[in-house]
Amino acid sequence: MNDFDKTIGKLLNDSVDAQLGPRRSAPAFRPGQLTTTPARRGAKPWIMPLVAAACVVAAAVGTIGASQALSHRHQTNPPASQVPPAPVSDPAPSSPAPSSGSAAASSPAISSPAGSHPVQAGTGSTSGSPNTVPVTLAGAKLLLPAGWEARDYAQYEPSGGGTFYPTWCLTPASQPASSQASACPLQFSGISSISNGAYLQVDNQGGLYGNPHYCPPAGAVRSGTVESADTSFGDRAADYRHWHLDCPDGQQVELEQYVVATGPGYILFSSHANAAMHSVMASIARTASLPASTSAVRFNDHGYLRDVRQVSGGYLLSIDRVVPGSSGYVNNNPATYDYLIPTETYLSQYSKPAVGQLVEVYTDGSKVVLLGSG
Repeated sequence: MNDFDKTIGKLLNDSVDAQLGPRRSAPAFRPGQLTTTPARRGAKPWIMPLVAAACVVAAAVGTIGASQALSHRHQTNPPASQVPPAPVSDPAPSSPAPSSGSAAASSPAISSPAGSHPVQAGTGSTSGSPNTVPVTLAGAKLLLPAGWEARDYAQYEPSGGGTFYPTWCLTPASQPASSQASACPLQFSGISSISNGAYLQVDNQGGLYGNPHYCPPAGAVRSGTVESADTSFGDRAADYRHWHLDCPDGQQVELEQYVVATGPGYILFSSHANAAMHSVMASIARTASLPASTSAVRFNDHGYLRDVRQVSGGYLLSIDRVVPGSSGYVNNNPATYDYLIPTETYLSQYSKPAVGQLVEVYTDGSKVVLLGSG
């Protein structure tokens, strides 16, 4: 543990234990979803020519898009893993049903310390207390621990860096901003629509296409585990992930994230996910108030292709969702989810996915724009 981790740990423990009350245990995980070797996926071996330009931009996430998850981290796409398609149980689906509504009306801005991103007072179900700081970011109303603030993530970017989506650093006000790697204790991003090929990927560390590297040398992991769960962020369905990495140099890295995968989407991510940070994230997720989902179609899904049938406007893909476990993908949900891929996009592929094959779909919130295998 370096000096930064010790400083963040002390600040978090002081804030959480004194002001948020008892620590909250991790979200309940379904049996069989936690096992033992990291499941990592990479760029897909077959990508349709129609979206070649988008793929180029998506690949750029490996070098410049890492700022969305962690500054100065180089991103690559790890190899895919395979498991037999064997459904074992039937939990409730994690995709939300279509709902109407729009982002909540803007609230009066509250004062922010110098250098911090302007924030707004929360209204509705999210209101402040002596132990919390209400902010509104990308339409999401959040309650931060007392003494915390939301800063524009640009303060944490190296010269020439940037993020694909509006992003803030949630941090104790006493912790100075820095463009050094891992300086931001907790990141929050809002995604109204997919742009520039920066695809949401719920199983990736940081929530976007392309995996950052957290162990030196780049990409080296001695061992690790990953936990997955269907949970909620405020009143919206979310995907929860927690990674523990053992690095060859002896470092241990804890990563945690919540991803709301339907529009408007959100990512809450930390590469400092010790017990105190876990409590902060769980509290933010529990008390958040988000705009209603504008579509039931997820920006990203991954699973076994169970059926392909031609319909008006394209082909309907039925996906049997899987989630990462430490020894491979886990299929605890035999329900299928339908995604429309336009005819031209589907027919332009060099190789059509076979029923029973692992596939990954990336959408714009209504239709598939990128389809991969593995």
